[in-house]
Amino acid sequence: MGKDKARFLDLEDVEDNHAIGNTLAVAGAIVLLVGICISLFTPKYPEMQALIDACMSPGVVSDAAGQHACSTAVFEFEKTGHTSSGFSTSSLAANFLTALGTALLISILVSRTIETSNRRRFATTLDRKTRELSEAVMRGMFNRRHPERLIDIVSENILQRELIREGLNVHYVFRRWEPAEGADISRLGDRRFIEVKATLTATMTNVSGSETLSGREADVPICVVLPNPMYDELKGTVVVTSVQIDGEHQEKAKLDEVNASIQSQLEGDPLTARGDFGKRTLKPGQSLRLRMVYTMIKEIEDSEFFQTLQISKDLSITLVDATGWDLKIRALAVGFGSLDEIASDDMTRQWTINDILLPHQGVNIWWKQKLPSKSLPASDAKAIAKPVS
Repeated sequence: MGKDKARFLDLEDVEDNHAIGNTLAVAGAIVLLVGICISLFTPKYPEMQALIDACMSPGVVSDAAGQHACSTAVFEFEKTGHTSSGFSTSSLAANFLTALGTALLISILVSRTIETSNRRRFATTLDRKTRELSEAVMRGMFNRRHPERLIDIVSENILQRELIREGLNVHYVFRRWEPAEGADISRLGDRRFIEVKATLTATMTNVSGSETLSGREADVPICVVLPNPMYDELKGTVVVTSVQIDGEHQEKAKLDEVNASIQSQLEGDPLTARGDFGKRTLKPGQSLRLRMVYTMIKEIEDSEFFQTLQISKDLSITLVDATGWDLKIRALAVGFGSLDEIASDDMTRQWTINDILLPHQGVNIWWKQKLPSKSLPASDAKAIAKPVS
């Protein structure tokens, strides 16, 4: 509590200093402006009008008296306007205010520049020391001689992560795969395949500290990684059909561009293909809502491993089997949390993990065709059929 209070007071001092600096900057700008205005509206040579009246009026220089008056005016102008004994209160005030305003603005600018540099250097040093202290505390707390690489991996991939995913929900719908009209599928023979339509929704949040401390902006990659089918005839089914970022739908042209890139990647026969929709930058504490719909192709006896690439607070998976093939489906959690089945019927299965999932953890689902029911042995069948006397 004492540390939190001290930190709060420090933040108040910083805000007070900023307010004072802003006030001085405004005052300096006003003083500078007043000085410039006085300088602009103050006549440089107030004696000039008397000189003009004495020498330039019509008929003044036509006689000796006029010439004498003009000579006298010139002498007075030279004496008062251009000798060191001349004194102008307005010019002095203008120069003083201009210099004062300029000095205030320059001092505030230099102060802010130095303060920003010092705060950035302080934040960098504090982050480094915090990491070192955290690692030392971790080693001391558990009293284990863990390899240095393990500490680095835990720190880099877990503790230092700015992004956490919440409300992660995946909805699968299994349907029988139907080839496109006119497609040559003679190589596939009588093999059967499942078209999997997946809908993913989640909220990404930047959990780093506030901007006044050591918070960082975080880039959220908007992408999906899809498995490559074993057969070329099936690759055209792998597409992204919809992407929403904070409720804003991606345009069809962007979807077509990403899908063309996916098909181009699949031609090289990699294990997976990546559909990339760029990234969004989140400020500390800011969140982003994401919804993606994509299609994969699976075999009638196959598996699907959903893994999260971000730290996730929880996970909910729903699977709807609309193939009519009466598949036997099982699932297993890959991680620390337990997988709870909360709904199950002939078509729908639903599981949840109410625990933290680390990167590359998730749920492994696999399915097979059900075998025919076991028939009873002949002797048992006769015994059951035999009437009781």
